[in-house]
Amino acid sequence: MEKEWLEHLAPYHNHTLILGCSGGVDSMTLLHFLVDTKFEVHVVHVNYHQRGKDSDEDQFLVEETAKRLKLKCSVFHYSEEQATSTNFQES
Repeated sequence: MEKEWLEHLAPYHNHTLILGCSGGVDSMTLLHFLVDTKFEVHVVHVNYHQRGKDSDEDQFLVEETAKRLKLKCSVFHYSEEQATSTNFQES
């Protein structure tokens, strides 16, 4: 399966991939896969502040992992005041 993913991603190997990373197992596994296979990655995390301390811990995990892997990392914060919809994920 790894070979199939690498074949699919081959055209992007000389580009910086922007990876939305929640801190969950799926996005963290993908992050490590891309780094291990020598892709250049810019990590992006959105803290929606919907789960209290857990939201902040996810952000910390993503930032610390990016720092340890020497990757660029951008964090954005959801603000209800700036929302364009009542659905925070849509905003």
